[in-house]
Amino acid sequence: MDLGARLLGRGTPPPLTNWLVAFLGRDRSYDISAARAVLGHRPGVSLDAGLRETAALSRGDRAGAA
Repeated sequence: MDLGARLLGRGTPPPLTNWLVAFLGRDRSYDISAARAVLGHRPGVSLDAGLRETAALSRGDRAGAA
């Protein structure tokens, strides 16, 4: 993709780059079971609440993010 844009003489990179494909194609899930077992860690924000806050922030809704 990047090479194709360069070969065609395009001044800007394509919206879907090789790096973005590689980045989005990897698993981005993380396991905190060791932190829970060893450190007694408990997340301060639930997954659902965190996702709601992230969605609110991405919409620019600062009030819904609190």
